[in-house]
Amino acid sequence: MRTVPDTIRNEILNKIYELADQEGYLTNNRVDNAAFMGRLLSNPDIGGTLDAFMPKEKVRVYIKDSMLNRYAKDRRSVTLEKLLCVLAEVFQQPVSLVDTNNDVSLCNTESGFYIVVTIGSYTKWETALKKILLYIGKTSLINQDREFKKIIVISTGGVPMPTGEEEVLKRALSEVGVGVLVL
Repeated sequence: MRTVPDTIRNEILNKIYELADQEGYLTNNRVDNAAFMGRLLSNPDIGGTLDAFMPKEKVRVYIKDSMLNRYAKDRRSVTLEKLLCVLAEVFQQPVSLVDTNNDVSLCNTESGFYIVVTIGSYTKWETALKKILLYIGKTSLINQDREFKKIIVISTGGVPMPTGEEEVLKRALSEVGVGVLVL
């Protein structure tokens, strides 16, 4: 098995990203994604090119583990820097990081209130809520005399949530004092 040169790998990766975006890969079911994988394998610019560098049975694993997993992580990721920028935009003031623990960040605004925030997915919002509540229960960093907001950032990877579900989720979580931002 030969190493795929970086230039060729990047070309293939770009093509896969483009096709996966067009296909809606992140929202497809297993059957649709299996068909998509078949099309990638039979595509001369993707599977055909990779055949020159590795045995045919390794190409599928390489595309799935190396390229499609990276695609999913890239499309779903929200960096800490991006998170702070979004919070600053929403609250229209500078926001700084105070602490991060177990995927939960404690931020402070220029006007003096805290924001306890974590990133989750639409299907796992309950886990994000649990993380926020456990963080609040454990931390001694929040001055109880100061206002603080709880926010779950739903990372969709650019794929829209099912129609109407965003508003339902926002309404439901507002009942327990938790805001929702969808990215």
